[in-house]
Amino acid sequence: MHYQQLAFLFLIQSIPSVYGESCPSFWKDIAIDLSSNFLENGECNGRARQAIRFGFHDAFAWTAQTGGGADGSLLLNAEEITREENSNMQDYRTFLIDKRTSYQNQYGQVGAADLIQFAAQVAVRTCPGGPRVKTVLGRIDSSNAGPPGHFNRGYGDTATQAAILENWKSKGFNAKDVAALLGSHTVSRATIQQPEGIPVGGEQDATPGRWDTEYFKDTLNPPENVWPLQSDRNCAVKGTEVGDWFQSFIDNAGSWDAAYTDAAYRLSLVGVSNEFSAGFIDCTDALPGGASARMIRSAPVNGRIR
Repeated sequence: MHYQQLAFLFLIQSIPSVYGESCPSFWKDIAIDLSSNFLENGECNGRARQAIRFGFHDAFAWTAQTGGGADGSLLLNAEEITREENSNMQDYRTFLIDKRTSYQNQYGQVGAADLIQFAAQVAVRTCPGGPRVKTVLGRIDSSNAGPPGHFNRGYGDTATQAAILENWKSKGFNAKDVAALLGSHTVSRATIQQPEGIPVGGEQDATPGRWDTEYFKDTLNPPENVWPLQSDRNCAVKGTEVGDWFQSFIDNAGSWDAAYTDAAYRLSLVGVSNEFSAGFIDCTDALPGGASARMIRSAPVNGRIR
């Protein structure tokens, strides 16, 4: 047997045995519990927003040279959460640490990296209109802090489209991916006071409790009390790499959802090799049913995902 084949078998065997060959049923229980914490008055809440953002931040701190990625370090490392880009998620981190402890007491081993990404996809699905993102489990946890300096600000020199696109391309994403993933700001609220006058809690579209394409319109023509980020406005410009994709998603939920679910799945595996993730188990069916079934039935046929 060749060395590469032996190495591959070792990787597969190193996946926590609790996951087995199929998704354990307790992940459905975890999804139900998390979803109940992500929904208020029929809309996704601040904790859901934090779950989506936390999944992004755990995965995105990565380079091929330094490592990092979707490895759970944002939950396991006490220093990483104190960084400027992460510090306003400390309450959510405490929430998820407590949840993980509870789940481990009930079900046994629950990986930190897996729980972070699973919770992010539960949050997306819990938002009314939220799509179902392919969700796989089997990541190896690391308590080593992810490399610093990987997040563009919402304003200033790093908020240009060129800087944002360069950063994402370095991690294997293209302009379409960037436009689609920016769409998660449909449920976003500003977490800090922005220099251009965006207040803390200022929303990025008029329906921040629902997953819809309103964000793409509102970024270009913001109604009263909607506060587009400078970085989002820069990426929305027509005739640019990201901007043309961005504007193509206006009133086109089917196209956006297809692009988002593809990019979000790959984002959840940043830093994980294709060979290793091939041995992961698929827990997509454990995600909640979502609040979108009625919407899909009532939506125009050409706007549905098939």
